[in-house]
Amino acid sequence: LMLCKNEELYLKRSIENWDKIELNLSSSRNNLVDFFYYHWLTFESTQLTKKTLYKNVRQKLNLYKPEEIVEYTKFVSKTSKTFIYLTDKDLLFPSSKYKRDSLEQFLAEIQVLNYSICIPAIFYLKHIDSSLTQDLARLSIAFLFRTITIGELQVRKAKDTFDQILNYLNEGNPSLEVLNKIFEQNCEIDDEEFTRKFLQKTFSNTLGKYVLTKILQYEMGPETVVSEVDLEHILPISFQQNWSDFDFSNRKSEDVIGNIGNLTLLNTGSNRSIKNSKFSKKIPYYKKRNKSEDKKSTTIKLSYEIHEKFERAGGAQS
Repeated sequence: LMLCKNEELYLKRSIENWDKIELNLSSSRNNLVDFFYYHWLTFESTQLTKKTLYKNVRQKLNLYKPEEIVEYTKFVSKTSKTFIYLTDKDLLFPSSKYKRDSLEQFLAEIQVLNYSICIPAIFYLKHIDSSLTQDLARLSIAFLFRTITIGELQVRKAKDTFDQILNYLNEGNPSLEVLNKIFEQNCEIDDEEFTRKFLQKTFSNTLGKYVLTKILQYEMGPETVVSEVDLEHILPISFQQNWSDFDFSNRKSEDVIGNIGNLTLLNTGSNRSIKNSKFSKKIPYYKKRNKSEDKKSTTIKLSYEIHEKFERAGGAQS
């Protein structure tokens, strides 16, 4: 605005564009600085940090005439609308608002998993309205989940992969085949290592719920919509009162409690009813729900399969 201060018309238009940017970003879970940071990484092809962001923007605008600043703020206003689509506060997972494997679901998953390094590449494709946007979002989640979330490789290496992808996209006419190839060439975790690390991992509540929801969707078919569910720790986090004699076999309690084998999903509310209870009180809540009014049961396959195995084993209490 200071650069346009002597040109009233250009100043007015720049302010109008700025107001549009602020209005667009009002429904984003990211702030204004985040937006400009991702905008710059996506469209300016310059590596920077948030600390050097202002310096880079100032240097660029100092080269512009007032009319060019108006055009630039107009362009930024347009990219802010795209950014909102990627970072809307209403993007939730799981949710019944959008179809399984839709772009909206993938964007919600990216938010839940805090996968920020893939945003510039997806931002770029979405802004040019590419048909590959959904594929790139899907591939990004698969790559980052395997290499970072489970594989625990350095984030820097994954960042290099997405820098490579963004450079490729800027060349024009991208193809799914090449995108697949880039991810495959940069994936350092094979299936055997992934499986081993997955089974050993201690899952947070957010990550555990995410993983089990994805498994449930996969098992129940492409039309499955999973929305209101709670994460259930079979052996509870606060186990001391009702599970004091549990044998941890020299393992840390948090590693057992957060292991994927100790986690399941329940319908919202059921989990709160049984929380830290012993297994004999929990198991009825894992039973398959046959009547809608029967709230002391579940519609979730992951849990009622536990009850079915329990019954086949003779229903021995533990």
